[in-house]
Order: sequence, then structure tokens, then C-alpha cells
Amino acid sequence: MQIQQSDEYLPVLQNMSMNLAARFEPGAGVLRSWDCGSFSSASCVSNDSVLVIIDNMMNLALLARSAYSYTENSSLLDIARSHADKTMASHVRSDGSSFHVCDYSATTGDVYLCRTAQGLANDSTWARGQAWGIYGFAEFFSLTGEPKYLETSKLMANWFINHLPEDGLPFWDLKAPYEPGVTPRDSSAATIAASGMMLLQEQLEKLDHRHERQRRSQFDYRKAAVGLLEASVDLALAGKIAFADLAIRGAEIDLDTPANTSASNGFESILMHGTSNNNPQADPPHYDTGLVYGDYYFVEAGNRLLLSGHTF
Repeated sequence: MQIQQSDEYLPVLQNMSMNLAARFEPGAGVLRSWDCGSFSSASCVSNDSVLVIIDNMMNLALLARSAYSYTENSSLLDIARSHADKTMASHVRSDGSSFHVCDYSATTGDVYLCRTAQGLANDSTWARGQAWGIYGFAEFFSLTGEPKYLETSKLMANWFINHLPEDGLPFWDLKAPYEPGVTPRDSSAATIAASGMMLLQEQLEKLDHRHERQRRSQFDYRKAAVGLLEASVDLALAGKIAFADLAIRGAEIDLDTPANTSASNGFESILMHGTSNNNPQADPPHYDTGLVYGDYYFVEAGNRLLLSGHTF
């Protein structure tokens, strides 16, 4: 999210960026995501472990904008670059798929191991993590202009698109075996990836306008994003059908009753079929639900499409 700078918000933005920068581990070259042992998925290999999740690519825009504007502290951009480079080298596999978590040494910066926390397995690809990477690297390119971040976003987007099921709504893990009616989807991965791909396409078109793009892309990422949004609407849009489902189960529900009341117990998200965590070790697993970030990026992606002036 981008907030317009004003005197009212500036101290908050300055404090946010400096608090985030305080999580930086210089020896590892990354921002610490999880504190070791703080919950079940935050297990560490060593006493000097630094856990980093790919989700935190989404935090780097705050540091970059703060360096340019909010604080004018250039060291914040150095921190963001270091974190992005380490994520690119360690989390992103050569084929464009990704690890969820990497465990670094705080003293040497070496990687102890990379693994999953919310995905299926250490060698699989958690769908929402892949989406965070697509978006995060595209956004960081938009703020730095450094081609390696754009190329990483493209590589991850290509892999994501090539591993979608036929109906277009991603499974919670892009390597999860498909069992009809059983394998959970993740609508939030679809909407995050859609908004990230639109941002990616915007950046590519800016390069085209300046005649700076070196080679053509495998996909039109805006068109791919629209496909993800269409699948989300077709297969995951809640609307009043969620209330009707309750009625089928025997509840007496007035479809015009607002959600979030004791009378309705209605579905409160825009999109259904989100998966927070379906890792085999999750206790309990949390899937086939609404997720606030799925709804947020659904709206954001729709706004991006409107602002682009494109119709499909």
C-alpha cells in the first residue's frame, strides 16, 4: 500500500521504516522475519539462525520510499537491496519456483537450509509465497530500476502461470497432488499474483515506451492477471450464495441480513476458498476460508485494471 506523504503521516512512516530496519542482521544481510521459537513454524537450526520468509519482499517498498522521501536515509535502501539480493539468491530456485523460509547464519550469511512452513513440502512451492515474490520483486524494480529484480519477477510469474490448474484457480501449493473436490485452493494467491503481474506488465510497458526492453516476455502478464481474477470470480466469489449455503445446512437465514451479526453468521469475506496454512504439520490446518489479504489484493487488482484503461 502506498500512502501519500503529508505532515500528518510523516512521523508514522518514519518510525515504521526505522523499526523495520532495526530487524536487519548485518552479518546475514537480511531482515529477520520470525524470531526463533516464537511459534511452532519458527524452528531454527542454530543459535545464530536468522529466519527469512519470502513474504517479506513486500516490506522492502517501505524502506525504499523512506530512503527516497520519508527519512532521506540512504542506508535504508542499502538494507532493502541486500535483503532483495539474498532472497533472490536463496529463496528463488533456478527454474523460478521458490522456497518459503530460509535459515541464515547471522555471522557468516551462509544458508543453513531452506524449507516450507505453510506449503506442502520443502521441495514444493507454496502458492501464496510465489505470489508474494512476483509482486515484491516487481515493486522493488519499480522503485530501483535495477533489471535483475524485474527479471526475477518475470521468472517467478512464468513459473506460476505454467503451474496453474486448468480452471485457473491455484491450488494452495503449486505442486500439491490434485484430488478432485479435496485439494484446497488458495484464492488469495490468485489475487496477490494478479495484482503483482499487473504491476509487472506496467513496468515492462514503461520500458517499451522508453525503448529499453531487451527481450520480449513469454506472457502478457496483464492478460494472465485477468485470467486469475476471472477464475477467482467464477470459482471463489462469495456474495449471497454463502448465506444460501448456510440455509441448505438447516439454518434459517434471510439473504438480506447483513453479515457479522448473530442472526446471520454469514460469510464475511469477498472471496471464499482461501488457504492460510495447510502444511501437514499445521495444528489445526486452516483452509477453504476467507482471507483479508485475498480480498485486499482482489480490490487492488481490480483498481489496477481500471486505471490501466485496458478491457478484455
